[in-house]
Formats: sequence, structure tokens, C-alpha cells
Amino acid sequence: TAIFNLKKIITYKIIKMKFFTTIFFSVLVLTTSLGPHRFQPKLIHNLRPEDKNLVDISPYQYPRPIEIPGKYNIAIFGTSDIHGAALPMDFENPVTKQAFTRGGVEYIGKYIDILRHEWKDRFIYLDGGDFQQGGYESKITDGKVVTDFFNYQNLAASAMGNHQFEDSEQVLQKRMSYAKYPFVLTNGINKETYSNYMYKGQVPMLVKKVGKALVGILGYTTKESTDRSAKGYPNFTVTKEPSLLIGASHFLREEIHVDAVVLVAHCGYFCGNKELDLEKLGMYGPDSEQLCQPTGEMVDFLNSVPKDTFDAVVGGHEHTPNHFFVNGIPVVTPSKSGIDVNVIYLTLDLKNHKVLKEESLIEGPIPICSKVFKGAKKCTFENVDMEKEGEMQDFSFHHVKVEKDPKVTEVQKEIIATMDELKRDIVFETDSDIPQGEGHINMFMGDVYADGMREETGSDFAVINLRGFRAAMPAGKINNLQFKNLFPYGGVIWKAEISGEDFIKMMKIIQEGPKQYFSISGCNA
Repeated sequence: TAIFNLKKIITYKIIKMKFFTTIFFSVLVLTTSLGPHRFQPKLIHNLRPEDKNLVDISPYQYPRPIEIPGKYNIAIFGTSDIHGAALPMDFENPVTKQAFTRGGVEYIGKYIDILRHEWKDRFIYLDGGDFQQGGYESKITDGKVVTDFFNYQNLAASAMGNHQFEDSEQVLQKRMSYAKYPFVLTNGINKETYSNYMYKGQVPMLVKKVGKALVGILGYTTKESTDRSAKGYPNFTVTKEPSLLIGASHFLREEIHVDAVVLVAHCGYFCGNKELDLEKLGMYGPDSEQLCQPTGEMVDFLNSVPKDTFDAVVGGHEHTPNHFFVNGIPVVTPSKSGIDVNVIYLTLDLKNHKVLKEESLIEGPIPICSKVFKGAKKCTFENVDMEKEGEMQDFSFHHVKVEKDPKVTEVQKEIIATMDELKRDIVFETDSDIPQGEGHINMFMGDVYADGMREETGSDFAVINLRGFRAAMPAGKINNLQFKNLFPYGGVIWKAEISGEDFIKMMKIIQEGPKQYFSISGCNA
């Protein structure tokens, strides 16, 4: 209520569930999504003469605002799984030795600036959750470093991610209190009140004015959010039952008469086409579903609801840069740590309150970098011929040079100074890259740390849990910030004397779990 003008509150009784007697929805109808701003986007001009040699990463035709009889379009900017990585991560081109960065909200802010200038009040910014836990800057600010960015950029709404449930309900509520935007969760159930309200700052649905369009927003989170929480949430659960979201969408369309229903979801999917370059930036239409051949939780969920339930989805969770259509719906999910983003363009028929789905488009994945490979037009190494395409250059997007947004730099200046100090502190040096690995395929990095634990503690064996470390180490000098980013969740080293029989039993239990093959030292498994 500090930000938004509350127009009315409507309580609507919808569906009888087989598990619960009744479910109630309370709907916040908000007068505007973008104004008045806490900032005004600066006027962006065409490229200067000295910028004509920039790599144009968007040489294709991209949508512009239109308003003709029967057609009105809007732009939805989507991020997810930033995981506290607010600041750019340093890298070096192994061939040319050029320094460059990936990620960082200063660069994300520049894209928002470009698109807001193009689309004005027809632009809306949504996030798919997991904004915290990952970057060290998030750890020492309790997640506030990313929340501050969201607040500054006037984020319209966010999904609730599984990492928000990694701590106690008290910690979750405290972190949500930093936000000046709502967290939307429709498939959560308060087991005491049988309602969709659990926490202050969380709403089961939302309505936003985007230009002349009225957009309804619903929220979905994977059931893993509570099922795998270490702290436990006895009075709260997440259901995969689709009736809640079907009923909410129906209410938004029939009672509020929204022009589009958008889902923010902490849930993702994978592409069955393994030959596809997922990092290739472009414009993707409804035919991209055949290109991707999608599978996973998001696909199962969308197949369980009528096709007119949602018009677009800003998703996440799987850390896979997907920008395709699922069940005829544009669904975007980015990589982790804010290294790419996406835009969904919807064309609306305002008179009949519907989306012209055959004209929906996705632009992505848009790289968040300081420089891109000249040939590949991205800054990740996958599918790049380093000998032919490896030279890196500054670049433009929509004919505007991409660089750090100085306004965002000013917002983040205190944490930037702290991180720069850590970067100057060199901890160790490695002659070769140390990959993070995944599952049993390559756990070299984990084995290195397990060896270090065993040696430091004087133990016979050492075990380190899978995914307790979350970064790879490039060859060269490793600074203190890179080292701290290896272990974003903290953790405890525990040492005990146990029998050989119990050790074997423990290892069997560990390796039979859903996340198999922990890193070990002193034995083979």
C-alpha cells in the first residue's frame, strides 16, 4: 500500500477441493503498474559515430509499440534465479586474454532502460523467484542487494522461489519486508485458515494496468519449495492441484475482464532437442515449440490446465536458458546468476479482452555481458569456435550501446566498494580450470575440497554434500570474492568417530538419495 493505489478488494469464493472445504481468493486491483516512477528513464539517442563498430546483437526485426483497430501490444521483461549475484562476475578470454564480465544488475538495468524508453507505460517487469542465496553480496546483505535493485526498477511482481524457504518463516518474512513489490503465490495453502494468504507481502493474484491493457498476474512455485525445506513449514504447503490456478484465471477473465493472464512461476522445463543452441539470441514464435521439444515440470503443469488459462509465463528454477513456446504459450526461463534475460511481446485485442496468441513473440536469451564474442554474439563459451569467433567487442541492443547503467551503479555503490576490496585479496592460484561438474559426471571440484577437508581435520575420510558449492574456478589467481562465492550457503564442518560398518551404511544412504554421488576423499564409491 506504500507504493500502489488500492482501488478495491474483492473476495471471491471459487472451488471445492477434495482436500479442503473451500478456498478464498482476495484480489488486489491496482490502478497502475509504472507511474509515477521513482525515476525517469533518460532519453536514449541513436548510436554515436564512434559507436558504429559495435557488434549488433539484435540485427533482426523486433516488435515496436502499435495501436491499430483490434491490436495493442505490450512488452514483458523477465528475470529469474539471480541468486544474489548482483555484481558482474570477472572472466578472461582464454584465446585473446581480454577481460570481460558476465551478469550484474548494472547491465540488466541498461536493458530495462532501453526497453522502457521504447515501450513507455506498455512495459512491465516480472521475476520468476530465487533472487537470494548464491552471490556473496547477497549473503552479507541478507538478500537486500537484489531487492534494492528490484525496488529501484519498480518490479511489478515476483514469484516465490524454493530458496526463499531455506530458512525459517521468521527469516522469510523479514526478507519479504524489504520488498516494495508483491510476491504472487496462488498454489500455496495456509493449512490453518485454508486460504491463499500466508505472509505479509504475498498475494494470491494481482491486476496491473500496463498502458491501456489490464493484466492479471498469478503465481506458481514448484512443490520442491516446501518438500525439500530444511527448516520445515508446518502450517504451509504447496499443491500441484491445478484447480486453484484454473479458478483464479477464470475469475480474472470473467469478473475483472483482464486482457491477459500472465503466470510468474518458479518452475521450469528442458528442451528434448539436444542439438539446439539454447544461447542463440533471436525472435521466437509459436513454431519454436517443435524446435525445442519441451519436457519437465512446467510442461506437465501446462498440459494439466485448459489452453486459455495463461497467455504467458515468466518461469525459472532449472537454470536453463529457454525461450520457447509450451502448449502454445510463450514460456521463458533464464540461466542462473542473471547472465541472460528475456522479453515476451503480447498483442492484445482490447475490445474482446483477449491475446492474439498467433502473434505472441519471445526475444531472448539476451546476454548480460560487458563484451560479446564478435561472431557468436554472446559471452559464454558453449558452441563458440574460439579461433574463428573468439575476439570480443563492445555491442549494441536495439541500436543502443550496452554498458553499465550509472544510476544502478549509484544505488549499489556501497556493496561494490566492499566487493572490490575482496577482489584485491588473492587467496590461491590454480594452473588449470576447476569445473563445478554435475551429478556423477564430473565432481573434480568437490573432490578437491573434500581432500582439503580431510587433510585439514586429520580425518580418514571426508564427504561434502552435492551442490554445497556453486561456482567453477578458472585457471589463474583466485581472489577472496571468488572463493567466498564457492560456498554461498555457509555450512559447518563436522568431525566424528564412527565404526566402519556405520560409515559404509552412511555412504549407501547418501548415494541412494535423489541427488546422488557426493564428493568424497579417502575412499571410492
